[in-house]
Amino acid sequence: EEKQRYNEILFMVDTCQAGSLANHLYSPRILSVGSSHVDENSYSYGHDDYIGVSMVDRFTFVLLEKLEQIQIGSQASLLTMFKAFTQQRLMSRAAFNFNTWTHRPLSEVLVTDFFGATVSVATGIPPYPILDHTPADTSPQ
Repeated sequence: EEKQRYNEILFMVDTCQAGSLANHLYSPRILSVGSSHVDENSYSYGHDDYIGVSMVDRFTFVLLEKLEQIQIGSQASLLTMFKAFTQQRLMSRAAFNFNTWTHRPLSEVLVTDFFGATVSVATGIPPYPILDHTPADTSPQ
């Protein structure tokens, strides 16, 4: 019996052998996308010589690049976005697992179903007062 704890899940993993994680998902309504197949590495994009590490992985870079092109109200499908995860760009093969996604066609799943929400947050707490002047100098003379 399903406990109705979620409606749909987009499970994205960016790590070596990412596709292996989706093999252990059995709950319904989960789309799984990984940056690499079993026995494959996932690769970094760019390098910061100053701090000596890579700043972003290729899969995440391509994802962010595509998300920046999406506007609120867009009708772009996830399948269209997934096409950007080419082996040439990732240097690995993106792993897709749609085995438990049976309730609606993938062509109808929009990027904005999972990304791009705009939310206004009201806390009900008044803002903390900020000083309008600089405090007097209290340093020793």
